[in-house]
Amino acid sequence: MLNNRTLIIYPSVLVIFFIVAFILIPALAQQKQDNINGVMIDSEGEEIKVIMKALEEREKELVKREDALSKEEERLNMLRNSIEQSLKQYSTMRSRLQKDLEAGSEKDDKSAQGVTRIAKIYESMSPGEAAQRIEKMEDDMAVELLAKIKNKQAGKIMEAISPEKAAFLTMKLAERKGGK
Repeated sequence: MLNNRTLIIYPSVLVIFFIVAFILIPALAQQKQDNINGVMIDSEGEEIKVIMKALEEREKELVKREDALSKEEERLNMLRNSIEQSLKQYSTMRSRLQKDLEAGSEKDDKSAQGVTRIAKIYESMSPGEAAQRIEKMEDDMAVELLAKIKNKQAGKIMEAISPEKAAFLTMKLAERKGGK
């Protein structure tokens, strides 16, 4: 049966077990839980300081990112404004160019009509008379005029023009007709 020694040992073991189970193990668990990011924390005040420091660092990082985003947004707004301004200028220039082209086309039409009218007048002249006047004209106008005159009449006029001038005008007429 149980002797006195056993009666003393069992309760002592039980007391030691309870001390270990209810005091030491929770204390060790608390110490392990207090270890945050490899830093031992002795008290709750230290734990709060570590958390606050981490929050402050995160806040600084967020402020930096916000500043960078604000600068980028400002840069993009400036670029957008510049592009919009360029598009307006392009649109204005395009409108002006279109108007100029239309006006130039009307001038060209009127000019062509004028040359055609003059060509008819020169066709009705004698070839010698027409040749004298054509020789005194600017070369471009003479070529334009000869191009509008009927071939048979233009041939007669070219016969009356000096050979050098006739050769030059013939070359220009050939270039003009070859280019068209």
